[in-house]
Amino acid sequence: GALGPNGKALLFAHVSPCAASADESVSTLAFAERAAAVELGKARRFSVAEATKDTKANETSEREKAKAAREMAEMRLSVEAWEKRARDAETKLLKNTGRGVRQEKSGTSDKSASASRIDSAASSGRPTSKIP
Repeated sequence: GALGPNGKALLFAHVSPCAASADESVSTLAFAERAAAVELGKARRFSVAEATKDTKANETSEREKAKAAREMAEMRLSVEAWEKRARDAETKLLKNTGRGVRQEKSGTSDKSASASRIDSAASSGRPTSKIP
């Protein structure tokens, strides 16, 4: 960071001689006094070994992030495949029970109604089942 082990800080406290700004000037001086009392610890030299260690840690972290992203993508594909299998099985079951044929005669298609319910449920992220 900007105030690392080798960093130095400088604070300018601007005060006004105007009597109307006395409260603000006193407040600024109080802040400057508190800031001057802060100790960041002993200054130390920057070493190449520390930089190398930090770089390796960052590289490891980046590899782990990339691995996690790949795993998430694989999991999404797997979930999508299972959802498709479930929709296909449900459609097949509805077709085999005859519900779709009876309702088609009355003017509504159970397949399209079921498919739209399944599609809307899939897009909302909630599981549904239309098994009788």
